[in-house]
Amino acid sequence: MMKRIITMAYLIQKRLLKKPSFIIILLLIPLAVISVMTVAKKEATFLKIAVYPGNSEDKSLKSVISNILEHEDVIDFEFFEDAATAKNAVAYGKADGAWIFPANFEDSITKFVNNPSSNEELIEIYYQEENIPTKLSNELLFGSVFPEIAKKIYLNYINNDLKLKDKFSEEELLNIYDRINTGDKIITFVDADGEENPKTEYLISPVRGVLSIFIMISAFASAMYFYSDSNMGAFTVMPKKRRLFLLLCSVFFGAFDCAAVSFISLCFTPLFTSFGIELFSLLLLVLNVSAFSAFFSVLLAKPERIGVFSVFMSLFVFAFCPIFFSFKVPVIQSLLPQTYYLNAYAANSLIFELLLFSGYLISTVSFFFLAERIRKK
Repeated sequence: MMKRIITMAYLIQKRLLKKPSFIIILLLIPLAVISVMTVAKKEATFLKIAVYPGNSEDKSLKSVISNILEHEDVIDFEFFEDAATAKNAVAYGKADGAWIFPANFEDSITKFVNNPSSNEELIEIYYQEENIPTKLSNELLFGSVFPEIAKKIYLNYINNDLKLKDKFSEEELLNIYDRINTGDKIITFVDADGEENPKTEYLISPVRGVLSIFIMISAFASAMYFYSDSNMGAFTVMPKKRRLFLLLCSVFFGAFDCAAVSFISLCFTPLFTSFGIELFSLLLLVLNVSAFSAFFSVLLAKPERIGVFSVFMSLFVFAFCPIFFSFKVPVIQSLLPQTYYLNAYAANSLIFELLLFSGYLISTVSFFFLAERIRKK
């Protein structure tokens, strides 16, 4: 019995891997992942700022630059050696804005703290246009500069208002100041559980959903190959019940091959959780998609119909499952296997979602074995 199963699996795999269209589907998977990862890496920032750092030896300025560079995940900073070049980058559309720091930044802060009503300019800011991103960048810049201003205000108050200049050195006072936690990052990205995640992970999060669509397409493609072979008389002598089982196996191995390539591709993305969880959830997806695809393939029973339906179903999954966006229609979403697979990673209870996934599998397999009767009626 086992030998027959192994032989059947070998023959199905051999038949699939001889189909050029199936090989193209498998090759498109890593290509799609690489493309999304590349775009996510390039488009991780929403603003480009040209920066003229003034006197790079200025201690206060070094601290400010260090603060703003903590936000490179949302703003792309480009440094220039002179202010004119930084301004020209904005004028010619090479940057969204420019931040021009003075040559003596620390002296400028000191003058401002000593006389807040003065017209002392700390930073010159240039933008192509004022919009939401530029306003957010202003808040980020202020949050990066304010600690240095607060430090000078603190020293001014201790030395001049409290008259403690002779009792404590500036170094001792700054040590006390540095112990104070001034707060967290201005911009953070968190998931539904409140755990912090890098922004690029959100940009590549659709990868898992896209791969699940590829797995479904592979399953439908395998069903098309099966019916093409059947129309040419390949299974004429085989009883109908065995043909149904062979169809299910063909669809399963088509989805399985695609899932194997998807698993390897996911290993190279930040979305990968753990070997056990990824393997188990993908196996459940393959089983569900196989039963789902085989059910509709039996109802359609012709390669051309299955091909058209697979395109329609891919668009349907794209619209109603949480890939890039989704229309909130719970009744429709509960009928699609990808919903359970994607929700398993988004939900607080992974085990609960996987149990729902298993229940869906039992339902789809039952419907598959009733498919022939449904088609006749």
